[in-house]
Amino acid sequence: EDKQQLFSVILELMLSAVRMLHDRGLSVEQFSHPDIFTVDFLHTFESAPKLFHWLERFFETLTRKYKQHESGKEDLVIFQVKAYMARNLHKNLRLVDIARQFHYNGNYMGRLFKQTVGVKFTEYLQNLRIQTAMDMLRETDFSVEEVSRRVGFSDSQYFIRIFKSS
Repeated sequence: EDKQQLFSVILELMLSAVRMLHDRGLSVEQFSHPDIFTVDFLHTFESAPKLFHWLERFFETLTRKYKQHESGKEDLVIFQVKAYMARNLHKNLRLVDIARQFHYNGNYMGRLFKQTVGVKFTEYLQNLRIQTAMDMLRETDFSVEEVSRRVGFSDSQYFIRIFKSS
């Protein structure tokens, strides 16, 4: 009877984990074979250590699949944030405001940005502004003041200092 109770708990955990992935939009075909969600399947293991080893691999696979899914979503969000930044360089771009717009906490967005891009948000923003300014100065007839304004610097003298140091 204890063994049956244990099997019931194991099956419920397995089903709950697969349901959670499915509810988050992940493909769960590899886990949807009906035979693995039966007590008979669990009885096929010759010993408890073999069953627990199989369960460990089962949950590791589910965890890996979930992490890959979440990582992909985060990469997409950072891609969207970078595109937003490029389109709105002329504005006062603050991490906390952009994070809020994308429904993220500012601190978390900052860590995620650094982890994904490899540099801090402010460093990326400044580099993007300087690179865009270099392109504009090369390809247009805009004055330095106009370029500095278009890439988000309200003080053209500060822009010149930053530009020269880059």
